[in-house]
Amino acid sequence: MSGEPERMMIKYKAADKQTPAVAADFKYFPNWCFIAFLLTMLSIQGVQTGYAQGTYNRIGPILVVQYAWTPAQKTLFEGLISSLLVLGITIGRLFGAKFVNKGRKLCLLVSIFISLAAIGTMMVLNIYVFLAARLIYGFGAGMFTAVAPRYVEECSPPQYLSLFFTIYTFGISLNRPFLMLADIFLHTDQKDYAVTNNWRYFILVPAFFGALTIVGTLFVVRYDTPMFLISQQRFEEARGAIKHMFKDNHEQIFQYMKKNTSKETDKVSFKSALADPRYRKGTYVAMTCALLLFSNGIFPFSTYGGELFKRIYKDGEGTFTARGTLNAIAIADPVS
Repeated sequence: MSGEPERMMIKYKAADKQTPAVAADFKYFPNWCFIAFLLTMLSIQGVQTGYAQGTYNRIGPILVVQYAWTPAQKTLFEGLISSLLVLGITIGRLFGAKFVNKGRKLCLLVSIFISLAAIGTMMVLNIYVFLAARLIYGFGAGMFTAVAPRYVEECSPPQYLSLFFTIYTFGISLNRPFLMLADIFLHTDQKDYAVTNNWRYFILVPAFFGALTIVGTLFVVRYDTPMFLISQQRFEEARGAIKHMFKDNHEQIFQYMKKNTSKETDKVSFKSALADPRYRKGTYVAMTCALLLFSNGIFPFSTYGGELFKRIYKDGEGTFTARGTLNAIAIADPVS
């Protein structure tokens, strides 16, 4: 028995020698093919909020004719189409901030499935069903905005984090105009507005990208983020994710993440976010920026800008200029 402590000490020393030492300024590098795919996938799916905001610019005149809205009804339904989407995004963002702690990959997939279900529901030719689906679609989009930045953050080496966030945001802005070109499916002859249903193809476009994101998440991204897996003490999965996402020094990367990963910030309460000195400054700055964003006029202009241009160009000319201006705004908004 007297030799047992010595044998244990030798065992621990041997284990320490096998575990690579990790410096505080340790740098590691991504698997460039993986990170390029991840940023592209998240950027493509990230356009859904802006695309939904701009939808009414394209389909609004058709809906007015098909449903024979009076001026009062037009004002009411236009307001609901815009506000229900924003309400859904807000609720989804709050829910997603909590649900993301169940798993980044799970939250990502659930948000996409919710959006796909909402898109399918919007195919029903009933304005009240359409409004309910807009709320649900906003909820799914809001959930996605809670989890996508987490994926970028937790799959990025610290020295590349700012660069990858910039690429992700810029990717969203570049994709918006391409999606807006989906109005090639729409009739331009107002005489057909009462009978055409092809405006539904315009709404279906994000479903295609959602399906691609599901396939990419399941078969290319595959893993949850290493930091989340480590926080849940799922160490073998975390090692597998690290090998998949990063180049070389995998065990050192694991030890570095294990040393610097905490569950604390995932469980910060709303009260702590407002009152705790560690978090409150960031909370107030973020809330101020969000209020400025919602009050800068981008949202109503994205929704009703098409109607404004139609009133300016009453003779039907200037369509190209109008579309170009709206798409320029779609780029400038997230870039700024």
